[in-house]
Order: sequence, then C-alpha cells, then structure tokens
Amino acid sequence: MAVGNIDALSFTGSEGKIEVPLRVFMRYRSVGGVAHAAAAGIGLAPLPDIMFEEPTFVGVLTPILTDYPLAEPTLYVVYVSRRYLPLKIRAFIDFLMEVSARTPVRKLAAVR
Repeated sequence: MAVGNIDALSFTGSEGKIEVPLRVFMRYRSVGGVAHAAAAGIGLAPLPDIMFEEPTFVGVLTPILTDYPLAEPTLYVVYVSRRYLPLKIRAFIDFLMEVSARTPVRKLAAVR
C-alpha cells in the first residue's frame, strides 16, 4: 500500500542508503487511507510516526524497521511566476518556510 505514485522506499542504515522496490497493490490519496488499510491487516505501509499516536491506531498499528528510518518527505510549493507574485501568496510561502523551520521532523516507520 502506498500514497500517490511511490514505487520504492529509501531506508538509511549503517551501510548507507538502501532502495527497496515495492509491489504496490493498493494506492491511496491520503496517509489516513493507508493507515486504515494497514490497521485492517491488508499489508505493510510506510507511515509517519504521528499516526501511531492517533487514538484510532494506538495498539492496532505496530512500528517495524525502526532502526532504518525512511527518507524524509519533501514539500513543494508551486506557483506560476515570481515576477508578479501576489503579496498574499508571498506571505503564505514565508509562513510555510517559518513553520517548517521550527517544526521538528517526525520520523517515518513502516507498519505491520
């Protein structure tokens, strides 16, 4: 199971980066969908550790491969042009940059 078009997982271990190809049989648009499918026992899934704190999944999802953290997710902000960027868009981008700089990075873990 995976979100979007992910076809491989990148783990970071003592030997460096390890790329593991996936056989994805179900794709979801949200991490919540993947978490619910994993909780139902459908398969393994890469999930952020915050999902293990959700009341719905406490005691249901079990983190595995915690010694091999997954690659960090990337957030892209896409807009048409910098030349005529409206101030509200510039303010929103600045807000995202500020929040992401002070927010601790949460780990990703595969679940069973």
